[in-house]
Amino acid sequence: MKISIKNLDYSYSGFNDEKNALKDVSLEINSNKRIAIVGHTGSGKSTLLKLIKELLKHQIGEISIDGKIEDIGYIFQYPEHQIFETTIFKDVAFGLKKLKLSEKDLTERVEKALQLVGLGKDYLHRSTLNLSGGEKRKVALAGVFIMENQLLLLDEATVGLDPESKNELFKILLNWQKENNSGFIFSSHDMNDVLNYAEEVIVMSEGKVLYHTKPSELFEKYSDSLESLGLVLPKSIDFLNRLNKNLKKKFFFFFFLSSSAGILLVFMTLICYNANIAKKYRLNLGGIGRMLHTILAILFCIVCIVFSALVLSQEGNEQGLGGSVGGMGDTYWSKNKGRSAEGWKEKGALFCAVAFLVLAFLLNLV
Repeated sequence: MKISIKNLDYSYSGFNDEKNALKDVSLEINSNKRIAIVGHTGSGKSTLLKLIKELLKHQIGEISIDGKIEDIGYIFQYPEHQIFETTIFKDVAFGLKKLKLSEKDLTERVEKALQLVGLGKDYLHRSTLNLSGGEKRKVALAGVFIMENQLLLLDEATVGLDPESKNELFKILLNWQKENNSGFIFSSHDMNDVLNYAEEVIVMSEGKVLYHTKPSELFEKYSDSLESLGLVLPKSIDFLNRLNKNLKKKFFFFFFLSSSAGILLVFMTLICYNANIAKKYRLNLGGIGRMLHTILAILFCIVCIVFSALVLSQEGNEQGLGGSVGGMGDTYWSKNKGRSAEGWKEKGALFCAVAFLVLAFLLNLV
């Protein structure tokens, strides 16, 4: 199933004002992916999901679904509010009433759905009034899973859950996706959910789609923009970003240091091992010179290793030396081969790192 959205606008009308919830939204969505929709409160996440499910009627634009709307399941922000029957069996089986299945087939379908959410057969005839909050969410999920949807929409379904319960919920969704070859779209404020579970991410602000990309690319290129939108970066990503900024500051320092050390090393080598030059400039350092040469050579090796690590740390940054070399390779490949080749910035960084290490080794052989 594929969903195509083109130039979608939607406004909520009130007595005295009108709120523009979505503005010219265009997206292409593949239903077998795990897609996160993120944005601050009021960015249009919930409105977009409700329009896809046809819980709201779109006003301007087009939504094309390659399949049946019945194949799309929907979980509200508080799934337990979707429970209205007196027993778990009746509630989970409610969506299958129109199919007129036999009691045996119906029971098997309900048991399978409960098994997917981690509830055993002993839950079948329990009252829905005596369930914990976590159990109610599982029952609500089972009521959606039993319909064997191709795509599941979750509107802030992890709100109010502790980290353990949230991880359990996503584990259930991942198992469901794997077993049914389906996908799900979830809206969230938590960027850790994006990092841990999403294959694609859609970032929204004030009713507009800002980015639709992979999480890795989002955190690599747009971290500053996310923070300006009030979205808190995952701790691991924030740490790496701060580390990379510090490395950039030291990059040129190590470049200058390694270049200076290399020049001095060559100069010391010529003085120590070339009698003519030593005689010409009346320099004869002897054993002390050789010792200084050795110390300088070791220092140069260390500096080159550190500098190589810095080059590698900037492999995805076009401003880095490795990124620049890789960018030239990517440009050549695109122009002369007629297609783009991924990974050229990483190759450029690796080339620079190896080049510096080889240079250090050769100078130590002089």
